Parts: sequence; structure tokens; C-alpha cells
Amino acid sequence: MKKYFSVLIALLLPLVLQASKRTMNMTDAIKGHFVKMTAVNFKGGFTGTSVRLSVANLKKDSLDLTVDLGIILKPEDSSYQPMVLAGEENLVLEPNQKGSVDVEVFCGNSPLHCPKKDLRYTYWKKGSNELISVLTYIHNHRLYDYLGQSAVWTITNMHNAGAVYDQSRDSLSKKLIDTICAVTHRAKPDYYTITAQNEVPGQTAYTAKTMKIVAQFDVLLKGSAILTLGVFDEREHMIEAIFERKRFEKGMHQVEANFNAEAYGAGKFKIRLMDSERVLQEKKVVAEE
Repeated sequence: MKKYFSVLIALLLPLVLQASKRTMNMTDAIKGHFVKMTAVNFKGGFTGTSVRLSVANLKKDSLDLTVDLGIILKPEDSSYQPMVLAGEENLVLEPNQKGSVDVEVFCGNSPLHCPKKDLRYTYWKKGSNELISVLTYIHNHRLYDYLGQSAVWTITNMHNAGAVYDQSRDSLSKKLIDTICAVTHRAKPDYYTITAQNEVPGQTAYTAKTMKIVAQFDVLLKGSAILTLGVFDEREHMIEAIFERKRFEKGMHQVEANFNAEAYGAGKFKIRLMDSERVLQEKKVVAEE
């Protein structure tokens, strides 16, 4: 009989242990007082893996935790940026155990200061459904850089979706912009801007200064044509020729203007695709300082 009970206990023990393990996201664990969580910026940056979460299991159950997308951390000094968590990292804690995990983050408020090293944070809130949708795209494509950061700012600071652009990742950028426009019900941008980036601790994270403007034109030619693509200022002077009197054959063509806006400062400009007689297409663009 003793042998029978010993075998039975051996069979049931894994089930008992399994029943005592809880799987949940970090937000529910914090709100349910299953854990206590603090955070520190161990790098002094706001993109990539720069924040470490320290988590204490307050319960007698084992916890399998997922850092859910869209958690926002509040800094101890309100002049610094809140941090948006974006990586869905995992952390397993045994009963009453402490552990840590390094997480992917973005700045959650562009006008505030870039974080300094060892800046501490606490849990603040969960972001909006729109933010989570954008973060899901970022997470699925591993965009933990300035492209992803620009996308986050379209939600947290209402930045223009046209600023979410990297020429080396043209297609990926456009799909990310499509996601942003779909969840926010904004119109798709007519052109793209590249702005200055700053991650120096204590300085403002974002500047609206336009470094470059990228405008793309799709044109269907019924016959061969000689085309010019140029940038005009408010006085109608062509200040920059992308190309002049270039021959194109019959068919569909895409031409791209890469306008070095930084060289001309803030202002309104027109980028025109022309043949010898008329303007075929025009895009009105704005460069900010």
C-alpha cells in the first residue's frame, strides 16, 4: 500500500506544481499586486535595450510574466521622458523570488529631456490601443531604432506620419505608415521628411528641423518625353534641379526628388515634374527649423 501511495504522489506532484504556476502579463501582475516592479535606465538612451526592470514576486505561486506592449514608465524626474516598452520580453519568477529583465524602449514624449544614465522609473499606465497596434508592427519587424521611434511619436505626440521614413527601408517604412494611418484614420502623407535626431542625456529629444525631403512621382507617359524635376521657392525660383531635360520613354515611371532642405532653412517649397511645356505634377512641401 505504501508503495502504491508513493507512486501516486510521484505522479500527482508535477500536476500540483504546475497548478501553482501563473502566466500573466506584467500590467496585470502589477495591478493585481502579484509583483513589485521598479526600473532603471542603465545606458542613458531612449531607443533599443536601455532599461532594466527589477521585479519581485510577492506571491507563493511561480509567475511566468510577459512584458506587454505599451507599458509606459514614469521617470522619477518629470523633466525627462517617460519610457514606452516595446519588446514583449519574458521573465519567470519562483515564489518570493526577485529577478530582472532588460527591455526594448522608446521615448514617450518628444519635447522632454533625453534620459541620463541610472535614471529610475516606476509603472505609470498602459498606452492606447492605437499605440499598441503600432508597437505590434514595430515588434514584429524588430524596428527598435529611430524608424520605430518616429512611429511612436505619431501616437504620443501627434507627429506627422510622413516623418516615419527611412530611404534604405522604403517599402517597410510605407507599410508602417499605412499601419499608423489605418489606426489613427489620418490621410497618407504626400511626401516624406527626415529630421534631426538627438539622444544626448539632458537635451530635448526631438527637433522639428527638416534635414531632407523625399517626394516621389508616378507618371504615365503616352510617348517619349524630356522631363525636368526641380525645387522652387516661394518666389517661384528653381533653387535646386534634381534632374534637367532627361529623356524618358513611353510608359509608367517613378521619379524621386531628394531635396536637401537643411541647406535652405525653414520655408515652403514646390517640387515640380515638368516637360518642356507644362507642369505635369507638383507637390507642396514644408521644411521646419
